Parts: sequence; C-alpha cells; structure tokens
Amino acid sequence: NNKEPFVNDVPLVFIHGMKGSHLVRKNKKENNNILSSLIGNNNDENVWLNLPALLNFPPRDDDDPSRSLSLPLTYSTKGGRLTQDRGDLVAEGLVEHIIDTDFGIELLPFYGPVGDTLHQNHEAGVRPTASFVYDWRRSISEITDEFELFCETEFPKQPVQVLAHSMGGLITFAAMRRNPEKYRPGAVMAGVPFGTGIQYFQDLHRGYYTELDR
Repeated sequence: NNKEPFVNDVPLVFIHGMKGSHLVRKNKKENNNILSSLIGNNNDENVWLNLPALLNFPPRDDDDPSRSLSLPLTYSTKGGRLTQDRGDLVAEGLVEHIIDTDFGIELLPFYGPVGDTLHQNHEAGVRPTASFVYDWRRSISEITDEFELFCETEFPKQPVQVLAHSMGGLITFAAMRRNPEKYRPGAVMAGVPFGTGIQYFQDLHRGYYTELDR
C-alpha cells in the first residue's frame, strides 16, 4: 500500500533502436506546402520522421535527393581511423510520435511514453536518467564509441544501467563487453536482433528512403 516511488540512485540510460531518432537538415526547412508548414517546430528540415515525407506528399521523383537518407560514399581519416563521412543530416531528438505538430497534436506514439516516464522520474528525483540519441545509419562500432563517451560524460565514474531497444541493444552489448565494470548494474533489452534477419536488406540494397513503403 506504500504509494511512495521506489528511489534508485543507479543512473539509467535509455538507448533507442533503428530509425528511432529524427534526422534533420539545419536551417533548411521550406514551408512550401500546407502539410509541411503544420508539422515541425523550427527552421530545421525534419527529414526523418515526418508525415509529408512518409506519404511522399507532394510527390517526388525516385531520383529526387531529398527522398534519400543514405550516407555519402566518401571517407575521411579522423583520429587515425578511416571513417565514413556524415553528410548533411544530423541526429536530433527521439522520435516521440509519428505525428507531432506545432499545435500540440501528438498521434501514434513511438518513444514518447518512454521518454516522458524517464523525464518525470528524473525530475522527481526517483532516479537519474538520460537518453542517448544517435545516427542509426552509422556503424555499430562507431556508435558504441559515442555511447560510451556519453555515459561517462553524463555519469562520470558511476556504473550505469541501460534500457535498450532493437539496435540499441547491440550497441549496449558491445559497450558491456568493452567495459563491463561501467555497465555492472546490467541492462534491460527488448526486441534486440541477436539472431540473423533480412528485414533491412531492402534498405541496404536501395538506400534508406523517407517513405513507409521503402
């Protein structure tokens, strides 16, 4: 009957899965149609995820570069390591709802309920939490480097527990193998593709596109 929340001082880090973060072009938004002007909340062009792009409205040709989410096929040497270039898209924020407008209309929840719960617990002092947002087009090893740096920056010299979904579980697993002491409290993983699968062969073959049927 105790309604007081259970307080846990072990930090909890949430890491999303494939296609779980927005990809934006900074200061590139063009409100040239009604649907685009209603959806989104700043001058950044939200390439993934937004309703006009999902519906391909207004229609765009197959070779229209604005439809593609693919990384550039060019590489640069950074820190002594050959790394694929990032292009003009930047990962920014969790995809909370499939439809999210300036007018407060939020439909088809994605990671919104999870993010809200973690934020509320953090603000209430129930548990320190943080969400790691990454570019899911990058390699697992590269994202793992970024994830480890994030965890240590947010919670220096503290073991953390991880809540991971889908591709985030693969990144978490790699980080735990590298630094087991940092992730000693363990992880809760859901929908992680530890086995084989063919779901993304089409994406890999055609390149990432913004539409639902791609």
